[in-house]
Amino acid sequence: SGCNGGYHLVHQPTSKDVPILTPCSMCGNQPSADETKHVLDKEAQLVKALARINVLLDTGGGAAEGIDMVPLITQLQPPHPHHYLASKVSGIQFELYDNQQLPEKKAEALFASIECRETILHFPNRETVSQIHRHAAILQELASCDGAPVSTESGRAHLMV
Repeated sequence: SGCNGGYHLVHQPTSKDVPILTPCSMCGNQPSADETKHVLDKEAQLVKALARINVLLDTGGGAAEGIDMVPLITQLQPPHPHHYLASKVSGIQFELYDNQQLPEKKAEALFASIECRETILHFPNRETVSQIHRHAAILQELASCDGAPVSTESGRAHLMV
């Protein structure tokens, strides 16, 4: 939107309404028609990618079809970190990193989900609080490992608990 660090949220009260983007969170500017189209197109692509991944995971189709699920999951990118699908992306990536036993990446994915949920909901609900507690446990696990680096972002999340 031209300012540094701002974002536009997708607003669609009901499925019958045409989705729009809210004004920029930093400067209040309205998004251009091109920017709106870009974000909504990216959102539609992400919805399709998430649906495909969910079907493959639910049916075991990825392995059966010889599809490597790791790049499909790690390459998922929401339009911005506070987009409503960012929490879903982070959740799938969290599960992947948990299965791969990558606690640092797992902590980063969970932190991204927490930040997204807090931005959208404006208050910590039960699920967000549960994620904060899981995140703290992961950070404690990382801190107890000799030489395991803890990222700045993950460390910052620890202060929230």
